[in-house]
Amino acid sequence: MLAAGAGIVYALGITVVVIAGVGAVGLVTLFVWRWRRSSPEAARTRASPSPVPVRAAHPLPPPPPAVKQAPEIHVRHHWHGVSAEDVAAIIRSQHEP
Repeated sequence: MLAAGAGIVYALGITVVVIAGVGAVGLVTLFVWRWRRSSPEAARTRASPSPVPVRAAHPLPPPPPAVKQAPEIHVRHHWHGVSAEDVAAIIRSQHEP
């Protein structure tokens, strides 16, 4: 029982030390940040003009068309040994509704 109590006290001690350390680092950071913002050098740096002149942005290009034209399709038929009448009949049958 005594060992369990000592373990709990040890864990709580570590937790308190870690929390106190994080808090101390946070306070130091806050003080340094406030000191640097209130220093005359920082005020002079904030008030200085930008060394690069500001220019207007280029206008955006026009948007692309929503629907593009379909490419033309050229079909080449190679029907060797088929008569002209058969080719005409096949083409006619493909173009009928």
